[in-house]
Amino acid sequence: MTEIIDEIAVSTTINGTEYEIQSRIVQHPDKGRMCEYRILLGSSIIRNWTEGEIDPCFAAGKMRMI
Repeated sequence: MTEIIDEIAVSTTINGTEYEIQSRIVQHPDKGRMCEYRILLGSSIIRNWTEGEIDPCFAAGKMRMI
């Protein structure tokens, strides 16, 4: 079972369109700790959970805890 350890959301505007990028750290039973992210446009998922760390890229964005 996968356990979510921490998660945040960042809002960013690209070409006048506002996106929400959610990032989380999860504990996978087989893989250990991993960073994952997904991108939303409103309530539509543009990119589903993908392995990778993007928090440093959006340090100046508006961050909120989810």
